[in-house]
Amino acid sequence: MNHASTVGQICMAVYRPDPRLLRDQIESLRSQTLEDWRCLIGIDGEDPDALAHVRSCVGDDRRFEIVEFPDNVGFYRNFERILELVPRAAPWVALADQDDRWFDEKLATLTPALAHASLAFCQVVVAAPGQGREGEVTQRRAVGLAADIIDNQVTGSACVFRGELLETALPFPDPTDLAFHDHWLGVCALVSDGVFEEPEPLQVYVQHQGNVIGEERRRSLPGRVVDMVTRARGRSSGALSYLSDHRWGWRVNMARRLLSHPSAVRGDDAAVLRAFSRGRISTALIRIVAKAVAVRDAPPARAVGLILGSLRSPRPRAGSVVQVVD
Repeated sequence: MNHASTVGQICMAVYRPDPRLLRDQIESLRSQTLEDWRCLIGIDGEDPDALAHVRSCVGDDRRFEIVEFPDNVGFYRNFERILELVPRAAPWVALADQDDRWFDEKLATLTPALAHASLAFCQVVVAAPGQGREGEVTQRRAVGLAADIIDNQVTGSACVFRGELLETALPFPDPTDLAFHDHWLGVCALVSDGVFEEPEPLQVYVQHQGNVIGEERRRSLPGRVVDMVTRARGRSSGALSYLSDHRWGWRVNMARRLLSHPSAVRGDDAAVLRAFSRGRISTALIRIVAKAVAVRDAPPARAVGLILGSLRSPRPRAGSVVQVVD
């Protein structure tokens, strides 16, 4: 980026945006009471309409920089390449979706927490387009490393993190079908100086049919099984293989990626990561997962699903490198 590297950086990923929602989001950034920031908007693939919409919303505000990437790589890799453009001297980085609305005080509330935590996140109001601030408020919690690996608590668009965290986070781990950039950033923060949870909502998380992910509701074990079978339908491998390769495999990839940089891992975190990195069920893994469930930091349904997935080793995708660190 050509802007000063010593101010906070907002990274927004854009793909076929709804013009009205995009304008609402960009206006909510402009309304932040903390005004000293720059925003990098990365368009995922050549898209003249999206580029025109973004330019129209941004106008002559020099705090915004637009990058139209030539190829479409999906939200995971798009956020990765946007973050690669962030100056390493940036004191903080915030992620933004193209269709949410931030409360005016969001950045001013979250950034002070980075004095004692690597990442801070807030709750969000889950609402339909045009619903305003009336909606369900999430109850995400700051939990320990094992529990967060099992069940992600960090919503990317609701978090702010130290710029220095990118030294650990980039490049991202090899993805699976169920790889999420915010999950990875939360895990990286937990092996550093931890995560801070702001109990109040500081943005509207707009839910609509075009959401790539959306805010996940808690589901029962039968509900998760149905979801897993649905995802696996039509594939040559069965539901259990899909669970191993993608849901369990994603956790394995994160653990292996962190252990490949031992300086980023301290204390008991190494033992947790080793249990996941081995890629197969073990007494250590069962003990770690059972403890997270027992203290109610991880949902039993997700824990059972991962243990089932660990009954076989995930198959790496073509071109990925398998590295087990003991």
